[in-house]
Amino acid sequence: MRTRRDRRHTRAWLGNGLALLAGLSILLLMLPLSPLYFTVVWLARSKEDKPSRSGGPPVES
Repeated sequence: MRTRRDRRHTRAWLGNGLALLAGLSILLLMLPLSPLYFTVVWLARSKEDKPSRSGGPPVES
């Protein structure tokens, strides 16, 4: 009886551990990727704005 309970317990513990590891890995991947995504979007916007500002008429006036 103990062996069966231990096996079930270990299986459940392994499943929970794998789920936690997957969640942590996703969070760790998302943390560095989100600022990179924002910086890439900001750089793309700044690159798109710079030539239009320099080539076209001044926006402030």
